[in-house]
Amino acid sequence: MIGRGGRRRFGRGFLPGAGTLLALALTLTAAPAAQARVTLVATGTPQLAFLGIPNNEIVARLALPGPARAVAISRNGARGYVTAGSEIVALDVNTRLETGRSALGPGLPEIADIDLSRGGETLYAVRGGQLLVLDAQTLAQRALIELRGEGAQLAVANSGASAAVTLRSGRVAMVELGSNRLLRHVKLKGATGVAIGDGGMTYVTARGRLRVIERGQKRVRKKAIKLPSGAGGALTLSPGR
Repeated sequence: MIGRGGRRRFGRGFLPGAGTLLALALTLTAAPAAQARVTLVATGTPQLAFLGIPNNEIVARLALPGPARAVAISRNGARGYVTAGSEIVALDVNTRLETGRSALGPGLPEIADIDLSRGGETLYAVRGGQLLVLDAQTLAQRALIELRGEGAQLAVANSGASAAVTLRSGRVAMVELGSNRLLRHVKLKGATGVAIGDGGMTYVTARGRLRVIERGQKRVRKKAIKLPSGAGGALTLSPGR
């Protein structure tokens, strides 16, 4: 998967006001680190790989306490985060060394996805049926939001006001981050990837289609965009979103 915090699929679509929408199709998760000239790759094993740019060769590895499923990175490319089973490891991308790890507790569900706020102060993590709100510096838990369903993939709006989480039950959980509460579920069978545009539109991949949930709506827009063959997994928006 390639993108801000674990995004996959190949193909791109162009939507009004949304910039370029990317749906990528790889089996790994990656996030680009501009200054360090490496990409962080979550391998699905207890190891984080650093992929050199532009040669696309693994230049370093970091041992983890659990399997890596998703990554996130700060906007300046200096700080990185990777899930490690039920914990999160923070790292310095330039030195490629661990700088800290969470202490959320053993025996908990694996963390499925993470996302970093635009300003880099807050890290969000999907763990089972919960959305965790963490301090990005200390990885201490600030808040916990019950999603009422097992979460899969996460998107946080650039404004920091809202988030959306796809649920394995075929719904999308719409969350208000200012009050840290679940607003509603929107039914969408096969919901997989999710992204939020600056205009408040929520984009979701589901069964080979790109679907749209307009701001404040309880239902998915009827019109869908058919994605190219092989696309339809995780989702991210271009920087111009």
